[in-house]
Amino acid sequence: RHRGMSAIEFSERLVALQKDMWRFAYSLTADYDDACDLLQETSLKALMSMHMFTENTNFKGWLCIIMRNLFITHVRQTEHHASLFEPLPDDFSSALWSEPLADDGSAFDANESREIYKVFSSVPVEERRVFSYFVIGYKYREIAEMMHLPMGTVKSRIFNTRRRLQILLRDFID
Repeated sequence: RHRGMSAIEFSERLVALQKDMWRFAYSLTADYDDACDLLQETSLKALMSMHMFTENTNFKGWLCIIMRNLFITHVRQTEHHASLFEPLPDDFSSALWSEPLADDGSAFDANESREIYKVFSSVPVEERRVFSYFVIGYKYREIAEMMHLPMGTVKSRIFNTRRRLQILLRDFID
């Protein structure tokens, strides 16, 4: 019978990623206190869901999915909570691109990550913000409401950013 990761091993891995996870939380919330709350909630949810983690898979990626889902749920439940609706910081993707997500080294190396981040940073700020919200799971309508933009503008910005990134990142795509 295959032995899974012990609670101690799981906790050690979770603690080792706290700094990275806090950066991701801050990139989502753009607020120090909200990021701390989101990190704590994510850590608790991960500990309670430890039995659901599949060993030999991407632990950091699994934690990021938990955090992203908790963030989206929280925002949807508290539509008028001002600090969560502030525009994302210009360096939104830094937490996502700061280091590879894969534990097995199969993701981009640090130099490639920096290059991808530079390309993403070259996208105009307003397009980058709309696209970032879309990437983390918001629907067109939700983005339009949060950013006080017409639905067509949101769709256009997402389409244009996708097209621009496909062209600029073609060297990184197999």
